[in-house]
Amino acid sequence: GVSAQAWDFLESEWQDIRDELGDLRYFANPGEAIDATRAIVLGFAGTFCSTTIPAEPTEPAEPAAPGDGPGLAPPPEPDPTFSLPVDFERVPIPPIEQYPWEAALIHEGENGQHWPTPGMFFLVRDDAAPTDPILALDSMLGIARVALSSAYAMAGAARQLADIPAEQVLAYLSLIVCSPWNDVAYGATSADVVGGEPGLGPHARGVNMLPRHHNNIGELMVGNSPRRTTTLAGGVDSSAEGTNTHWPQLWLPPIRLEMLRDLGVVSTAGDSWSNGDSVIVPPPVVWDHPVHTTVSPPGGSWGC
Repeated sequence: GVSAQAWDFLESEWQDIRDELGDLRYFANPGEAIDATRAIVLGFAGTFCSTTIPAEPTEPAEPAAPGDGPGLAPPPEPDPTFSLPVDFERVPIPPIEQYPWEAALIHEGENGQHWPTPGMFFLVRDDAAPTDPILALDSMLGIARVALSSAYAMAGAARQLADIPAEQVLAYLSLIVCSPWNDVAYGATSADVVGGEPGLGPHARGVNMLPRHHNNIGELMVGNSPRRTTTLAGGVDSSAEGTNTHWPQLWLPPIRLEMLRDLGVVSTAGDSWSNGDSVIVPPPVVWDHPVHTTVSPPGGSWGC
């Protein structure tokens, strides 16, 4: 075996070799550093080429566990707050056969404007949102009415806005404000900020329609979770992190098109996504990012 004297010499020389290797960080040229490393290692090998080696091979050592080797730090733990970015696509109506679509979609028409459409997101007062006052897309009633117009068109039974019954508009408005996504991010109890009494759902909350919100779609697009930045009364929540200058960015739940067309009924009919969640919430690619909020819902839960 290796003599005790050789091992003593090895131990005394090891610090000098480490010091020489440490000096390599001062080389500006990587090639020079590599050449210097080779010279140090070869010189070290030459010093011990006459050292006695074991006569019999030893059993191979077990592979070192991560972090067990000299100078190796343990691998970093996964960051539990990290999420994959959500790809929000502005698209025309995708194939109806795939409705409801398990993707984060915004309906963009041929003219570049985007429209409220069940099963997609709608960004209130976005630069691409139509501004025709007849559409009233800065109000929940207007958004619900135009969304139903899109639904009728998808069902092959297009209707004029004026021909959509008021009770259907109110029924769909209720679905929008009852969505836990819209409620936790934008829910408010004050009729003054939700567009009056018609904007309140059966849980006595509606969507805060003022520009006091965070850019939640922007956060999701870079893999972050959305944030609530308003109080239940509708004011700015000073304890919340994030901006408070954006209009609400709404999830418009998909409804059964054949029930709307044939029966005039506005309903999700208990439909769910592939993971079992109700379609009243956005598809899993979005809903899996929980909304950060410092506000607790009356009754203990969001939505209705």
